[in-house]
Amino acid sequence: MNKILITLIFLALSICLFGQEKSIKYYQNVKLKKETIESKANYKVITTTIGKDIIEELFEIKTNRLIWHKSFRNSKPYGEWYSFDENNLKITNVVYGRFKPDDFMAYDLGSQKLMENIEGEFIKPKLIGVDEVISSKAEKNHVSDLSVWIGFNINYPVEAQIEGIQGEVQAQFTIDDTGEINHVRITDGVDEILDAESYRLLNSIPKMQPAKLNGKAIKLYIEAPISFLLK
Repeated sequence: MNKILITLIFLALSICLFGQEKSIKYYQNVKLKKETIESKANYKVITTTIGKDIIEELFEIKTNRLIWHKSFRNSKPYGEWYSFDENNLKITNVVYGRFKPDDFMAYDLGSQKLMENIEGEFIKPKLIGVDEVISSKAEKNHVSDLSVWIGFNINYPVEAQIEGIQGEVQAQFTIDDTGEINHVRITDGVDEILDAESYRLLNSIPKMQPAKLNGKAIKLYIEAPISFLLK
């Protein structure tokens, strides 16, 4: 009797910890403004809950075409969010969640210094073939040419402006010892539209001259705030 009871308790715990829960909501419009019944719906959102993780997927009912995929951890955006176009080609919009590789040194873009207490001659990373306007503005204001480049190349999505969406997106990226940009993530987003633009922007940073410490190229980890403010 005791063995059966222990087994039942174990099964119950396993379901709670590892079991999946699914729910479906139906909508007439792709913008999901008003929920409806299945017989009148054109779209459906399937929500899968696995412990602390939640996955949401939007499907077109008639074709069963996946339109977008979103995931959350502890109720916050986490992992890769993506969508598909009408030709079922995948479009990566944004990746959420902090990731700092062990062999990368933290670098502060504002002070242009290493955040770690390491002795030696440090040479900051620089853009290759940077526009003279960007270069001169960086020198005049004593800021990083990369900071100026970000300011010049950011696009404030019209849809976000119309809807009055603004704020500061917290993001991260790395510059490896060859000058390549990698590990772009949104660590604290504001809105899906602004998050996607921030992700696009950082992924479009051109290859750079890598940072050096004592003459040797090093890898940098950078956290960068990207502001969208309505005038």
